[in-house]
Amino acid sequence: EPIFGYTLNLVTSAVSSLVWVIFILIISFYLVKDSKQLGESIVRLVPPGFRSDYHSLRMEIGAIWSAFFRGQLLLALLVMVILTVIGYIIGLPFALPMGVLGGLLEFLPSIGHGIWLVLASLLALIRGSAWIPLPNWAFMLVVIGVHIIYTQTDLNYLIPRIIGRSVHLPPLVVILGIVAGAALAGVLGVVLAAPTIATLRVLGRYVYAL
Repeated sequence: EPIFGYTLNLVTSAVSSLVWVIFILIISFYLVKDSKQLGESIVRLVPPGFRSDYHSLRMEIGAIWSAFFRGQLLLALLVMVILTVIGYIIGLPFALPMGVLGGLLEFLPSIGHGIWLVLASLLALIRGSAWIPLPNWAFMLVVIGVHIIYTQTDLNYLIPRIIGRSVHLPPLVVILGIVAGAALAGVLGVVLAAPTIATLRVLGRYVYAL
């Protein structure tokens, strides 16, 4: 019963995350499609005396989000390499495809970790290790233990440093932002915590300067 409940919650969260991703992609498409008209409409709403400030803020915030997406891609590639190497070391079946999948799921932290762990555990239980002489159930426990270590390293070291460095935020601020974002907006809050904090910092600094 606990396993069924955990699996149901995981599937529900995965479906919810997928819906959010599709929604974001649709909104992003229309924003890109109508970006010129939308930008001109917003500029007309800005008082003439503040338009130079608006352009400066837009460029600075745009640079933050561009750097964030580059950092996210770098993180995904690094995770692909790490999980692939770990998979080959412990003899996980389909180590390379599982590594690539883990990198793609890095765009959905926490939920992505859970999805990868379920798939890897099933592979370990059904196929066993390619070279470690252990029963399949014992190898599954090894996979779970290794993944727990990897998850803690990812959440507490890789994400704060790679994403934090890309948006010029200290790792501690990124960690606290991830915790707050998860509480306020779930998976989406975890993903967008760092660039949102950096954006608010720019806006707060401008308001303070006024």
